[in-house]
Amino acid sequence: MILTDRRLLVLSVAPMLIDLVLLAAMGTVLFFKLDDLVYAIVKSPDAWTEWVLVVALFVVFGLVGIALLALLFVIVGTVLASPFLDAISARTELICAGTKEDDSGGLKQVVADAGRSVKGALKKLALIVAVQAAVLLLALVPVLGQVAYSVVASFVSFVFVGWEFLDFPWDRWRWDYKQKKAFIKRNVISVAALGLSTSVILFVPVLNLALMPAAACGATLWAVSEREVADGTPEAEVA
Repeated sequence: MILTDRRLLVLSVAPMLIDLVLLAAMGTVLFFKLDDLVYAIVKSPDAWTEWVLVVALFVVFGLVGIALLALLFVIVGTVLASPFLDAISARTELICAGTKEDDSGGLKQVVADAGRSVKGALKKLALIVAVQAAVLLLALVPVLGQVAYSVVASFVSFVFVGWEFLDFPWDRWRWDYKQKKAFIKRNVISVAALGLSTSVILFVPVLNLALMPAAACGATLWAVSEREVADGTPEAEVA
């Protein structure tokens, strides 16, 4: 879908291009400052041993700089991707459902939406803490409990990762915490599967920036189809 829709493709590529420009700028600054850094440590090298040290410092600082730039690329790219992922989700819904949520309501609606979002986020955080604390009790049981903890904790993490991507369409629909939680209960295995596949994407640096749009797009497609089925639309029409 992303490759066949121009706007989706632009929204998917844009954060990576912005990130690359920022990375190039930071890399250029680092390149020109590397000389100053090295020669501040080894001033006016004359002996061959000093030149060996200069070369070694260039290599070490260069590698450290590259590693930091790679880390910044992932961190900055992830932050930049967030608003684009929301736009990708909205565009996906518009394509597959032909409609988008009404944003009318003015300032009053904006305040209400903000309040609902904050309230839902706090409840979600409380749920995460409570569930993780309960699961942690399994780790206190030797051997079998620790094995069970690894499995259950992973499953719970996948559920919450899936929830994060489903939040894009849900927040546009102004779903409250109760509606989201009810959906998770009905489809917990599928939500965990979504979280698992998304976690695999997020685990790979750089590649995660390229594939996060696909995760937002896929999560939205599924959320829209489930919503339409729940509203009484025949599954054949949804497909």
